[in-house]
Amino acid sequence: MPNGEILKLGRAGWIPMCAASLFGLLHSAVTLSLAWVMSRIFATLYSGEYSHLVVLLGVLAVLLLVRPAIALGKELLVSLIGKTVKIDVRLKLLQHLNNIGPFGLSSKRTGEAEALVTDGVELLEDYYGRYIPQIAVTVVTAITVLILLFQLDSLVAFIGAIVVVLTPTLPKAWNKVLTRRGYRHWEQYSQMNAEVVDAMQGMTTLQLFNGVEERREKIVFTSQKLLSTTLSQMRISLLESALSSWVVYGGPVMVLALGVHQAAQGNIAVDSLFWCMFLGVELFRPFQDLSVNWHAGYHGYSTAQKALSLLKAPTPDDSSLPQEHRPRTTEIQFNDVSYRYSSALQDAVSDINLEIPEGETLGLVGQSGCGKSTMLGMLLRFGDPSRGNIRIGGVDLRALSRDDRCSLITLVPQEPVIFDGTIADNLRACAPNASDELLKSLCLSLGLEDIAPIDTLLDFRVDERGSGVSGGQRQRVAIARALLRETPILLLDEATSALDAETERLTWRAIDNHRNKLASKGRSLTIISSAHRLESVRAADRIVVLSAGKIVEIGNHDSLMHQGGTYAMLVATSEELVQS
Repeated sequence: MPNGEILKLGRAGWIPMCAASLFGLLHSAVTLSLAWVMSRIFATLYSGEYSHLVVLLGVLAVLLLVRPAIALGKELLVSLIGKTVKIDVRLKLLQHLNNIGPFGLSSKRTGEAEALVTDGVELLEDYYGRYIPQIAVTVVTAITVLILLFQLDSLVAFIGAIVVVLTPTLPKAWNKVLTRRGYRHWEQYSQMNAEVVDAMQGMTTLQLFNGVEERREKIVFTSQKLLSTTLSQMRISLLESALSSWVVYGGPVMVLALGVHQAAQGNIAVDSLFWCMFLGVELFRPFQDLSVNWHAGYHGYSTAQKALSLLKAPTPDDSSLPQEHRPRTTEIQFNDVSYRYSSALQDAVSDINLEIPEGETLGLVGQSGCGKSTMLGMLLRFGDPSRGNIRIGGVDLRALSRDDRCSLITLVPQEPVIFDGTIADNLRACAPNASDELLKSLCLSLGLEDIAPIDTLLDFRVDERGSGVSGGQRQRVAIARALLRETPILLLDEATSALDAETERLTWRAIDNHRNKLASKGRSLTIISSAHRLESVRAADRIVVLSAGKIVEIGNHDSLMHQGGTYAMLVATSEELVQS
C-alpha cells in the first residue's frame, strides 16, 4: 500500500487519479450489470420462460458496447495521470538538483542522477495511473459484491469475505521482498547507467591511455550484476504471481462450490445459482487486476522512494533567516567561515576571516586542494558554511534570494559550459538584447577572432560541450558571456588557465576596460580570481595565500615577496618549473 509521502509525491495527478478510480468503479458497475443480465439469461433458459429473453439480450448488447468506451476513457486518464505526474516529479527533481548545487552533488555520479530523472520518472505512470486508482476500485467493488452475496446467502458471503481478506494479505510478505529487490534492481540499473555515461564522456581519455578494454570489462561486470538482480527479482515476482493467481482463481471456485452446496440444501434457489457464480467471479476479478497493476507499477514505487530520498537532501536554500533586500554595496565579509564536504573527514576551509572592499581585485592562490574553489562556491551558495557566515554589503548571504544573488555575482569556472548553438546564442544567453556590434566589439577585445573572422564569428556554430573550439577559446567565450551580465562581483575560478601568456594579458585588458566602462556609469566591479599560475594575479590589489584551508598570508605581490613566506616559495617553484 502506498504511504502518505508516496501519495504526496504524485499530488499533481490527484484529480485525474480520482477520475480514473470513478471510471474503474463505473467499469465494475457495468461488469456487475453484465453478470446480472447473463445470470438472468441463463436462469430464463433454465426455466424455459423466454418472454423477457429479447429484452435481456438487448440490455446485454448495450452493456457490451458501453464497457469498451469506459475502458477507453480510463486509459486516456491513465495517460493523463502519467503525463501530469511525470512532468511534476521531473521538474521537482531538476529544481532540487539545482538547489543542491555542485557541492551537494559532488558525491553523486552524473549517470545515477540522469537515470532517475529520465528513465526512472517514466516508470511512475503505471504506479500512479493504474495501481493506485485500482486500490479504490478493488475495495469498493469487493464490499459491493459481498453485500450482494449476503442477500443471496449469509454463509457464502461470510466465507467469501474470509477469502477476500486473505487475498491481499497472503502476497504481502512477497511484496515486501519484491519491493526490496526492485529497489536493488534500480540501484544496479542506475549504477550501470553511470558507468556508461562515464565511459562515453571519457572515451578520448580512455583511448589515449589504452583503458578501453578495462572499462569494457567493468561495464560487462556491472551489466552481469544487473542481469543477476533482474532474474532474482523475476523469480520472486513469478512466485508471488503464482500464489496470487491460486487465490484469485481458486476463490470463485470455492464460492461456486459452496453455492452449489447451499442450493442442494435448499438455501439458495437454483436459478439464483447462476447469479452466485458470476458474483464469485466478480468478487475476485478486481484483485486480479490489482495484482497485474502492481506488477506493472512496482518499479515506479522503487523510483518514487528514490525520488523522495533525493528530494529530502538538504539544500543551501533551506534557510530560516528572514529574506532581506539586495544590499546597496558589495563589500564582502567572511566571518570565521569553515566548510566541510559531506564525504570529507576534515574541513575544506576553516576559520576564514576576510574583508574584500567594493571594487577590489583579489587574488586567491595556493596549492591544489587548499580551498580556493570552495571559497568562491560559497559566495554563490553552492554550499553554506559549516560555521560562521558570509555577508555582502552587511547582509547575510543566506538572507538573499536566488535572484538577488544572481544579479550580484557571476562565476566563470575553469571548465565552462558552452551550449550547442552559435557563438551569438551562447553570448545572448546572458544578454538577450545585446546588439551584434556590442558582441563583436567584446569578442575582438578578447581575441576571439581566432575562432572565425569577426564578420562570421557570431554565426559560428559550436557543438555540445563546446567541441569544435579549444579550451582557451571556451574560456574566453565564457568570460565574454560573464562580462555581458555586468554584475558588480566577478568570480574567476582559474578562468584563464588554458590561455597562453599573451592571450591572458589581452583578456585581462578586456576585463579592465569593462571595469572602466562600469566606472563611467558610477558602478564598481569587484573581482576575485583564483589561480595556479601566479602571473595571473600578480597585478591584483591584494593576494590571499591559502594553505590546508587556512589563510596564511595576505598582501600585494611586492609585500608578499618581501616577506619571503609561502607566496614567495610558490613563486620560486613556479619559476623553476618554467625554466626547466
